[in-house]
Amino acid sequence: MSEALPNSVFRAVMLQENEEILTSTKSTLLDMDIGRNNPDFASVLLNDSARQSVKKWGFPGYLVVTNKRLLFVEQQMGVWGPKDEFSLRDVIDLECVQGMSIYEKFQGGLRLNVTYVSQGVPHEKGFKGPDEAHLAKLKKAIEVLVTRRSREIDEEKSRDRVQYVIDFSFLKAEVEKGGFSLSTARCPSCSANVDVPESGSFFKCSHCGNTIRATDLFERLKGLMKGL
Repeated sequence: MSEALPNSVFRAVMLQENEEILTSTKSTLLDMDIGRNNPDFASVLLNDSARQSVKKWGFPGYLVVTNKRLLFVEQQMGVWGPKDEFSLRDVIDLECVQGMSIYEKFQGGLRLNVTYVSQGVPHEKGFKGPDEAHLAKLKKAIEVLVTRRSREIDEEKSRDRVQYVIDFSFLKAEVEKGGFSLSTARCPSCSANVDVPESGSFFKCSHCGNTIRATDLFERLKGLMKGL
């Protein structure tokens, strides 16, 4: 399913931190938003005999699938035909995908329809493929990634909530429940013993200046408890 990505296409892809390309395929983008916003285009869609007149709404290029997004890189057209130049046309965050379907009747070919919501506005894009088996594999792969990405975001939000709740007063109270006292800790950077403050979510080591966070101590305490 994956195709080798030409350097000219790769240069147009702007990857985020911890983002990696998982698969890519040569495709034609059918921007269904144009159809909704253009009455003439919409009327042509209803007329099978006039399909050829809507070819100008198809954009050749590559669909690039990463662990975070769907990217469509459009091939630029010149006077004498397509050029070896590409630009990023559409970006769909995986967590925004609402649904996908394989549609069989449009411009004589198959397409994978992707519906998604961006800034509260629904959108729909179609990506043409060579055959149904190819699109079915692509659809399944994206569905798995959508589920995985949504889970990752939920976990990130959960960690953020935990970091907001956990401070040194919370840690001390929890440790005291077990009959212990948390008055000093060892700096993870220089190993010096430092006094743990009564409140706050972080402080700096008085010896090396390293920032020590309540969440870091919390994780270390959990690790110690597991090792007992």
